[in-house]
Amino acid sequence: MSEGRDSRGNDASQKREQENGSGGEDKRSGAEWVTLVLGLIIVLGVLGTVIWLGATGGSRPVSISIATHVTEQHHFAGGYYLPVSVTNEGDDAAQELQLRATLTGPGLEKEEVEFTIPSLGGGQHARAMFVFRQDPASGTLEILPVGFLLP
Repeated sequence: MSEGRDSRGNDASQKREQENGSGGEDKRSGAEWVTLVLGLIIVLGVLGTVIWLGATGGSRPVSISIATHVTEQHHFAGGYYLPVSVTNEGDDAAQELQLRATLTGPGLEKEEVEFTIPSLGGGQHARAMFVFRQDPASGTLEILPVGFLLP
């Protein structure tokens, strides 16, 4: 039983090998090789990053730092605006971050004010204003985070 020959005298099995690309020659173009290499680099880069982040932990707890800007405070008819910068130096987010500022000093009535920052992600900072009836520059000021929710 022999397979037929085409008009050029080739065996049918040789023709099938050429059509299927299994004739021993690699038929990829230069552009296909470049695309293959770039795809492998991207996949390996993403995989390496995921493994590295998993191995190094990458999750520091919330750590709040607060800086006052007393030289930038504003006086208005009812009191004083005191600008502050709040930074989350951790990796985790803080939701409903509540801050309390206490102003004390000789000749001053103790004054406490609070406000809430709705959300402060890891590594983010926010600028806000505390509002006092008395001049914050004339006393001792203590600002502390009171509490927050974890997402």
